[in-house]
Amino acid sequence: MTARTLRIITITAIIVLFLLMGAVGYLLFQTHNDTHPLSIKSSKQVSDTWYRTGDHATASLADLRNVTLPTDFAFHPHYQHEWWTIAANVKTDDGHHYGIQWQYIRLGHGGGSHTQLYLAQVTISDRGHHWYAQRIARSSSAQAGLQTTPFNLWIDNWYLDGTGSVPLPGKLHVATEQWSMQLALGTTSQWVRPGQNGRQQWGKTHAQHPVGNASSFGWQAPMADISGRLRLPHHDKPIQVSGQAWLGQRWGNQLLLQPQSGRDWFVFHFSSGMTLSVTRFRQAGEKPQFRGVLTYPGGTVVNLSARDIIMTPTLMGVSGQSHYIPYQWNIRVPDYHVNLTATAINRADWLPLLVPSWSGPINVSGSHTATGFMQLTGY
Repeated sequence: MTARTLRIITITAIIVLFLLMGAVGYLLFQTHNDTHPLSIKSSKQVSDTWYRTGDHATASLADLRNVTLPTDFAFHPHYQHEWWTIAANVKTDDGHHYGIQWQYIRLGHGGGSHTQLYLAQVTISDRGHHWYAQRIARSSSAQAGLQTTPFNLWIDNWYLDGTGSVPLPGKLHVATEQWSMQLALGTTSQWVRPGQNGRQQWGKTHAQHPVGNASSFGWQAPMADISGRLRLPHHDKPIQVSGQAWLGQRWGNQLLLQPQSGRDWFVFHFSSGMTLSVTRFRQAGEKPQFRGVLTYPGGTVVNLSARDIIMTPTLMGVSGQSHYIPYQWNIRVPDYHVNLTATAINRADWLPLLVPSWSGPINVSGSHTATGFMQLTGY
Protein backbone atom coordinates (compact mmCIF):
# COMPACT_ATOMS: atom_id res chain seq x y z
CA MET A 1 0.00 0.00 0.00
CA THR A 2 1.49 3.34 -1.02
CA ALA A 3 1.85 6.30 1.31
CA ARG A 4 -0.63 8.26 -0.83
CA THR A 5 -3.27 5.50 -0.57
CA LEU A 6 -2.74 5.23 3.19
CA ARG A 7 -3.13 9.02 3.54
CA ILE A 8 -6.44 8.95 1.57
CA ILE A 9 -7.82 6.11 3.75
CA THR A 10 -6.84 7.97 6.94
CA ILE A 11 -8.45 11.24 5.82
CA THR A 12 -11.63 9.38 4.77
CA ALA A 13 -11.84 7.64 8.16
CA ILE A 14 -11.46 10.96 10.00
CA ILE A 15 -14.23 12.56 7.90
CA VAL A 16 -16.57 9.62 8.55
CA LEU A 17 -15.79 9.77 12.27
CA PHE A 18 -16.61 13.49 12.42
CA LEU A 19 -19.84 12.94 10.53
CA LEU A 20 -20.88 10.19 12.95
CA MET A 21 -20.01 12.35 15.96
CA GLY A 22 -22.03 15.21 14.50
CA ALA A 23 -25.04 12.99 13.89
CA VAL A 24 -24.93 11.62 17.44
CA GLY A 25 -24.55 15.12 18.84
CA TYR A 26 -27.51 16.37 16.82
CA LEU A 27 -29.69 13.48 17.95
CA LEU A 28 -28.72 14.04 21.60
CA PHE A 29 -29.46 17.74 21.25
CA GLN A 30 -32.82 17.10 19.61
CA THR A 31 -33.89 14.48 22.13
CA HIS A 32 -33.18 16.98 24.89
CA ASN A 33 -35.05 19.66 22.98
CA ASP A 34 -38.50 19.66 24.58
CA THR A 35 -40.24 20.47 21.29
CA HIS A 36 -38.75 17.62 19.30
CA PRO A 37 -40.97 14.57 18.86
CA LEU A 38 -38.12 12.23 19.80
CA SER A 39 -37.48 13.97 23.10
CA ILE A 40 -38.31 12.23 26.35
CA LYS A 41 -40.23 15.23 27.61
CA SER A 42 -42.20 15.60 24.37
CA SER A 43 -43.23 11.93 24.39
CA LYS A 44 -44.26 12.21 27.99
CA GLN A 45 -46.29 15.33 27.21
CA VAL A 46 -48.19 13.48 24.48
CA SER A 47 -48.99 10.64 26.89
CA ASP A 48 -49.86 13.00 29.74
CA THR A 49 -52.32 14.82 27.48
CA TRP A 50 -54.68 11.90 27.88
CA TYR A 51 -54.64 12.34 31.66
CA ARG A 52 -55.38 16.07 31.74
CA THR A 53 -58.87 17.51 31.81
CA GLY A 54 -58.00 20.23 29.31
CA ASP A 55 -58.38 24.00 29.65
CA HIS A 56 -61.24 24.46 27.20
CA ALA A 57 -64.78 25.34 28.29
CA THR A 58 -66.93 22.29 29.02
CA ALA A 59 -70.64 21.89 29.48
CA SER A 60 -72.20 21.31 32.87
CA LEU A 61 -73.18 17.72 33.52
CA ALA A 62 -76.16 18.86 35.58
CA ASP A 63 -77.70 20.80 32.69
CA LEU A 64 -77.71 18.15 29.97
CA ARG A 65 -81.06 16.99 28.66
CA ASN A 66 -81.86 13.31 28.44
CA VAL A 67 -79.85 11.25 25.96
CA THR A 68 -81.83 11.32 22.70
CA LEU A 69 -81.32 8.98 19.76
CA PRO A 70 -80.39 9.24 16.94
CA THR A 71 -79.26 12.80 17.77
CA ASP A 72 -76.72 11.62 20.34
CA PHE A 73 -74.95 9.24 17.99
CA ALA A 74 -72.96 12.38 17.10
CA PHE A 75 -69.84 13.76 18.80
CA HIS A 76 -70.27 15.94 21.92
CA PRO A 77 -67.29 18.33 21.64
CA HIS A 78 -68.40 20.47 24.61
CA TYR A 79 -67.53 17.57 26.91
CA GLN A 80 -63.95 16.62 27.66
CA HIS A 81 -63.99 12.93 26.83
CA GLU A 82 -65.97 10.60 24.61
CA TRP A 83 -65.60 6.85 24.16
CA TRP A 84 -67.03 4.39 21.65
CA THR A 85 -66.56 0.70 22.46
CA ILE A 86 -67.29 -2.59 20.72
CA ALA A 87 -66.55 -5.75 22.73
CA ALA A 88 -67.22 -9.08 21.06
CA ASN A 89 -66.85 -12.79 21.68
CA VAL A 90 -66.61 -14.75 18.44
CA LYS A 91 -65.70 -18.27 17.37
CA THR A 92 -64.90 -20.26 14.25
CA ASP A 93 -66.99 -23.13 12.89
CA ASP A 94 -64.66 -25.60 14.62
CA GLY A 95 -65.08 -23.84 17.99
CA HIS A 96 -61.92 -21.72 18.29
CA HIS A 97 -62.71 -18.61 20.38
CA TYR A 98 -61.45 -15.04 19.97
CA GLY A 99 -62.11 -11.84 21.90
CA ILE A 100 -62.24 -8.53 20.02
CA GLN A 101 -62.34 -4.96 21.30
CA TRP A 102 -62.44 -1.72 19.30
CA GLN A 103 -62.30 1.65 21.08
CA TYR A 104 -62.52 5.12 19.58
CA ILE A 105 -61.76 8.02 21.94
CA ARG A 106 -62.27 11.76 21.43
CA LEU A 107 -60.48 14.11 23.83
CA GLY A 108 -60.97 17.87 24.19
CA HIS A 109 -57.53 19.43 23.92
CA GLY A 110 -57.78 23.12 24.77
CA GLY A 111 -57.50 25.96 22.26
CA GLY A 112 -55.58 26.41 19.04
CA SER A 113 -56.26 24.99 15.61
CA HIS A 114 -56.69 21.40 16.86
CA THR A 115 -59.19 21.44 19.73
CA GLN A 116 -59.76 17.68 19.66
CA LEU A 117 -57.54 14.61 19.70
CA TYR A 118 -58.72 11.22 18.44
CA LEU A 119 -57.42 7.81 19.42
CA ALA A 120 -58.49 4.36 18.24
CA GLN A 121 -57.29 1.14 19.87
CA VAL A 122 -58.02 -2.40 18.69
CA THR A 123 -57.17 -5.80 20.13
CA ILE A 124 -57.77 -9.43 19.11
CA SER A 125 -56.80 -12.31 21.36
CA ASP A 126 -57.28 -16.00 21.98
CA ARG A 127 -55.81 -18.38 24.55
CA GLY A 128 -52.27 -18.10 23.29
CA HIS A 129 -52.01 -14.97 21.12
CA HIS A 130 -52.57 -11.24 21.41
CA TRP A 131 -52.59 -8.66 18.62
CA TYR A 132 -53.15 -4.93 19.14
CA ALA A 133 -52.69 -1.58 17.42
CA GLN A 134 -53.62 2.10 17.75
CA ARG A 135 -54.09 5.19 15.60
CA ILE A 136 -53.87 8.85 16.69
CA ALA A 137 -55.11 11.99 14.91
CA ARG A 138 -55.85 15.68 15.50
CA SER A 139 -59.01 17.54 14.54
CA SER A 140 -57.09 19.96 12.32
CA SER A 141 -56.72 17.21 9.70
CA ALA A 142 -59.19 15.05 7.79
CA GLN A 143 -57.48 11.99 9.22
CA ALA A 144 -60.36 11.26 11.63
CA GLY A 145 -63.95 12.28 12.17
CA LEU A 146 -67.62 11.39 12.37
CA GLN A 147 -70.51 12.00 10.02
CA THR A 148 -74.01 11.04 11.02
CA THR A 149 -75.83 10.74 7.66
CA PRO A 150 -74.86 8.22 6.52
CA PHE A 151 -73.17 7.17 9.76
CA ASN A 152 -69.38 6.87 9.46
CA LEU A 153 -66.83 7.01 12.29
CA TRP A 154 -63.25 6.79 11.00
CA ILE A 155 -59.58 7.28 11.71
CA ASP A 156 -57.17 6.62 8.84
CA ASN A 157 -58.35 3.41 7.13
CA TRP A 158 -60.19 2.14 10.23
CA TYR A 159 -63.91 2.81 10.24
CA LEU A 160 -67.32 1.91 11.60
CA ASP A 161 -69.95 2.38 8.90
CA GLY A 162 -73.65 2.34 9.74
CA THR A 163 -76.90 2.44 7.86
CA GLY A 164 -78.64 5.79 7.54
CA SER A 165 -78.16 7.81 10.73
CA VAL A 166 -77.52 4.83 13.06
CA PRO A 167 -74.38 2.74 13.65
CA LEU A 168 -76.26 -0.60 13.56
CA PRO A 169 -76.46 -2.52 11.37
CA GLY A 170 -72.92 -1.63 10.43
CA LYS A 171 -69.48 -2.71 9.26
CA LEU A 172 -66.24 -2.54 11.25
CA HIS A 173 -63.03 -2.46 9.23
CA VAL A 174 -59.52 -2.41 10.74
CA ALA A 175 -56.29 -3.15 8.86
CA THR A 176 -52.64 -3.14 9.92
CA GLU A 177 -49.55 -4.42 8.12
CA GLN A 178 -49.71 -7.69 10.08
CA TRP A 179 -53.45 -8.39 10.54
CA SER A 180 -56.93 -7.12 9.77
CA MET A 181 -60.63 -7.62 10.44
CA GLN A 182 -63.74 -7.04 8.38
CA LEU A 183 -66.84 -7.59 10.49
CA ALA A 184 -70.56 -7.03 9.98
CA LEU A 185 -72.70 -6.06 12.96
CA GLY A 186 -76.40 -6.86 12.84
CA THR A 187 -79.28 -4.69 13.87
CA THR A 188 -80.31 -4.34 17.52
CA SER A 189 -83.78 -4.50 19.05
CA GLN A 190 -82.73 -2.29 21.98
CA TRP A 191 -80.94 1.03 22.38
CA VAL A 192 -80.49 1.19 26.15
CA ARG A 193 -79.92 4.47 28.02
CA PRO A 194 -78.43 3.37 31.37
CA GLY A 195 -78.98 5.23 34.61
CA GLN A 196 -81.31 8.23 34.52
CA ASN A 197 -82.22 8.45 30.83
CA GLY A 198 -78.58 7.96 29.91
CA ARG A 199 -76.86 9.77 32.79
CA GLN A 200 -74.72 7.91 35.35
CA GLN A 201 -73.18 9.53 38.41
CA TRP A 202 -69.57 8.72 39.28
CA GLY A 203 -66.94 10.16 41.57
CA LYS A 204 -67.22 12.64 44.43
CA THR A 205 -70.28 14.84 44.83
CA HIS A 206 -70.03 18.33 46.31
CA ALA A 207 -71.14 21.88 45.55
CA GLN A 208 -68.96 22.19 42.45
CA HIS A 209 -69.88 18.74 41.16
CA PRO A 210 -73.44 17.95 42.31
CA VAL A 211 -73.71 14.97 39.94
CA GLY A 212 -70.18 13.66 40.52
CA ASN A 213 -66.86 14.88 39.22
CA ALA A 214 -66.52 12.03 36.72
CA SER A 215 -70.10 11.45 35.66
CA SER A 216 -71.02 10.36 32.18
CA PHE A 217 -73.83 10.13 29.67
CA GLY A 218 -74.38 7.50 27.05
CA TRP A 219 -76.23 4.64 25.47
CA GLN A 220 -75.55 1.01 24.69
CA ALA A 221 -76.69 -1.70 22.30
CA PRO A 222 -76.18 -4.70 24.58
CA MET A 223 -76.51 -7.48 22.02
CA ALA A 224 -75.84 -7.49 18.30
CA ASP A 225 -74.87 -10.38 16.04
CA ILE A 226 -71.38 -10.05 14.61
CA SER A 227 -69.72 -12.05 11.84
CA GLY A 228 -67.00 -11.73 9.26
CA ARG A 229 -63.37 -12.58 8.80
CA LEU A 230 -60.04 -12.09 10.53
CA ARG A 231 -56.68 -12.17 8.79
CA LEU A 232 -54.06 -13.10 11.35
CA PRO A 233 -50.32 -13.92 11.20
CA HIS A 234 -49.44 -17.56 10.47
CA HIS A 235 -52.85 -18.21 8.88
CA ASP A 236 -52.81 -18.69 5.12
CA LYS A 237 -56.54 -18.04 4.69
CA PRO A 238 -59.05 -15.63 6.26
CA ILE A 239 -60.66 -16.94 9.44
CA GLN A 240 -64.45 -16.87 9.38
CA VAL A 241 -65.98 -16.02 12.77
CA SER A 242 -69.36 -15.20 14.29
CA GLY A 243 -70.69 -14.35 17.74
CA GLN A 244 -72.17 -11.61 19.91
CA ALA A 245 -71.09 -7.98 20.35
CA TRP A 246 -71.78 -5.15 22.78
CA LEU A 247 -71.65 -1.57 21.43
CA GLY A 248 -71.76 1.59 23.52
CA GLN A 249 -70.93 5.30 23.57
CA ARG A 250 -70.36 7.48 26.62
CA TRP A 251 -69.23 11.08 27.12
CA GLY A 252 -68.57 13.45 30.02
CA ASN A 253 -65.92 15.33 31.98
CA GLN A 254 -62.95 13.80 33.82
CA LEU A 255 -64.12 10.51 32.40
CA LEU A 256 -61.87 7.76 33.75
CA LEU A 257 -58.65 9.21 32.40
CA GLN A 258 -57.20 10.58 35.63
CA PRO A 259 -54.13 8.69 36.93
CA GLN A 260 -55.76 8.25 40.34
CA SER A 261 -58.82 6.44 39.00
CA GLY A 262 -59.60 3.20 37.25
CA ARG A 263 -62.42 1.04 36.00
CA ASP A 264 -63.21 -2.68 36.08
CA TRP A 265 -65.78 -3.44 33.37
CA PHE A 266 -67.45 -6.68 32.33
CA VAL A 267 -70.04 -7.63 29.75
CA PHE A 268 -71.71 -11.06 29.74
CA HIS A 269 -73.86 -12.52 26.97
CA PHE A 270 -76.03 -15.29 28.42
CA SER A 271 -77.20 -18.24 26.34
CA SER A 272 -80.76 -17.26 27.32
CA GLY A 273 -80.41 -13.98 25.40
CA MET A 274 -79.95 -11.83 28.51
CA THR A 275 -77.00 -9.40 28.72
CA LEU A 276 -75.29 -8.10 31.87
CA SER A 277 -72.78 -5.25 31.95
CA VAL A 278 -71.24 -4.22 35.28
CA THR A 279 -68.66 -1.58 36.23
CA ARG A 280 -66.60 -0.94 39.36
CA PHE A 281 -65.23 2.62 39.36
CA ARG A 282 -62.18 3.22 41.59
CA GLN A 283 -60.98 6.63 42.72
CA ALA A 284 -58.14 7.32 45.16
CA GLY A 285 -59.35 7.92 48.71
CA GLU A 286 -62.91 6.83 47.94
CA LYS A 287 -64.89 3.62 48.19
CA PRO A 288 -65.43 1.87 44.83
CA GLN A 289 -68.70 2.65 43.08
CA PHE A 290 -70.77 0.11 41.18
CA ARG A 291 -73.20 0.37 38.27
CA GLY A 292 -74.73 -2.17 35.97
CA VAL A 293 -77.42 -2.91 33.40
CA LEU A 294 -79.34 -6.15 33.03
CA THR A 295 -81.12 -6.43 29.68
CA TYR A 296 -83.67 -9.13 28.88
CA PRO A 297 -84.41 -10.28 25.32
CA GLY A 298 -88.05 -9.24 25.69
CA GLY A 299 -87.04 -5.60 26.17
CA THR A 300 -86.98 -5.24 29.97
CA VAL A 301 -84.04 -3.19 31.24
CA VAL A 302 -82.95 -3.18 34.90
CA ASN A 303 -80.51 -0.55 36.19
CA LEU A 304 -78.25 -1.94 38.92
CA SER A 305 -76.52 0.02 41.69
CA ALA A 306 -74.12 -0.73 44.53
CA ARG A 307 -76.87 -2.36 46.58
CA ASP A 308 -77.43 -4.89 43.78
CA ILE A 309 -73.88 -5.78 42.69
CA ILE A 310 -71.09 -7.67 44.48
CA MET A 311 -67.78 -7.71 42.57
CA THR A 312 -64.87 -9.45 44.28
CA PRO A 313 -61.42 -10.10 42.78
CA THR A 314 -60.35 -13.63 43.72
CA LEU A 315 -57.00 -14.21 41.94
CA MET A 316 -54.22 -11.75 41.17
CA GLY A 317 -51.27 -12.00 38.80
CA VAL A 318 -48.84 -10.08 36.61
CA SER A 319 -49.74 -9.08 33.05
CA GLY A 320 -47.33 -7.32 30.76
CA GLN A 321 -44.01 -6.61 32.43
CA SER A 322 -45.15 -5.19 35.75
CA HIS A 323 -48.94 -4.74 35.92
CA TYR A 324 -50.48 -6.61 38.85
CA ILE A 325 -54.08 -7.25 37.87
CA PRO A 326 -57.07 -9.18 39.25
CA TYR A 327 -57.49 -11.79 36.51
CA GLN A 328 -60.30 -13.74 38.18
CA TRP A 329 -63.49 -12.33 39.74
CA ASN A 330 -66.65 -13.42 41.46
CA ILE A 331 -69.58 -11.31 40.26
CA ARG A 332 -72.96 -11.59 41.91
CA VAL A 333 -76.35 -9.97 41.46
CA PRO A 334 -78.23 -11.84 44.21
CA ASP A 335 -81.73 -10.45 43.59
CA TYR A 336 -81.55 -11.75 40.00
CA HIS A 337 -79.88 -15.08 40.87
CA VAL A 338 -76.63 -14.29 39.08
CA ASN A 339 -73.45 -15.77 40.56
CA LEU A 340 -70.55 -15.95 38.10
CA THR A 341 -66.84 -16.65 38.13
CA ALA A 342 -65.00 -14.73 35.40
CA THR A 343 -61.43 -15.75 34.55
CA ALA A 344 -59.09 -14.21 31.98
CA ILE A 345 -58.54 -16.60 29.07
CA ASN A 346 -55.13 -15.06 28.30
CA ARG A 347 -53.52 -13.26 31.23
CA ALA A 348 -51.03 -11.62 28.81
CA ASP A 349 -53.74 -9.39 27.26
CA TRP A 350 -52.18 -6.17 28.56
CA LEU A 351 -52.36 -3.25 26.10
CA PRO A 352 -49.22 -1.05 26.47
CA LEU A 353 -50.81 1.76 24.46
CA LEU A 354 -51.43 5.46 25.01
CA VAL A 355 -54.46 4.62 27.17
CA PRO A 356 -53.23 1.37 28.75
CA SER A 357 -55.54 -1.40 29.95
CA TRP A 358 -56.01 -5.12 30.28
CA SER A 359 -58.62 -6.04 27.66
CA GLY A 360 -59.61 -9.55 26.69
CA PRO A 361 -62.14 -12.39 26.67
CA ILE A 362 -63.01 -14.34 29.81
CA ASN A 363 -64.16 -17.83 30.70
CA VAL A 364 -67.48 -17.73 32.54
CA SER A 365 -68.81 -20.37 34.93
CA GLY A 366 -71.45 -20.48 37.64
CA SER A 367 -75.17 -19.85 37.63
CA HIS A 368 -75.48 -19.18 33.88
CA THR A 369 -73.91 -20.31 30.62
CA ALA A 370 -72.34 -17.23 29.06
CA THR A 371 -69.48 -15.69 27.14
CA GLY A 372 -67.81 -12.53 28.37
CA PHE A 373 -65.29 -9.73 27.96
CA MET A 374 -63.32 -7.83 30.62
CA GLN A 375 -61.49 -4.49 30.61
CA LEU A 376 -59.37 -3.28 33.54
CA THR A 377 -57.83 0.20 33.64
CA GLY A 378 -55.69 2.01 36.19
CA TYR A 379 -53.40 -0.89 37.17
